[in-house]
Amino acid sequence: WDIPSLTAKTQLIAHDKEVYDVRFCANSVDVFVSCGQDGSVRMFDLRSLEHSTIIYEPTGKEERDGSGRSSPSHSQQTAGSPPPLLRLATSPHDTHLLATFAQDSSTIRILDVRQPGQALLELKGHTGPINCVEWSPLRRGTLASGGDDCQVLVWDL
Repeated sequence: WDIPSLTAKTQLIAHDKEVYDVRFCANSVDVFVSCGQDGSVRMFDLRSLEHSTIIYEPTGKEERDGSGRSSPSHSQQTAGSPPPLLRLATSPHDTHLLATFAQDSSTIRILDVRQPGQALLELKGHTGPINCVEWSPLRRGTLASGGDDCQVLVWDL
């Protein structure tokens, strides 16, 4: 954004639908990630604006709950569309790790930006949809999550 002229300097278009969250990666002023309605996580580098890297796109298997049934959010989506990813958390210690979760999901996905494609880990412990995730600023590998099940879970990865 150019403040004097009140105009956008550039516009990054990579997602197919609405973007719900954006986070800068730890120890970087140039690299950030985003997630949204299209179910993907994308990484951008301000030093190279020509493209983004797809860090995660769910497969059909990951769009279903543990019983193999489609999740409620998936049923409400257009056939074949992945559920939206609502939030991202970037690890302050392991700059290659991200945590994310989908709408109406009780599963947290841990992603490694060095290995784009699939989730590195799936954390299952909530009995209802997750609302928030946050890495500990002081304890390496510690993640907290909160959900509709009235629980805060602390994960030691």
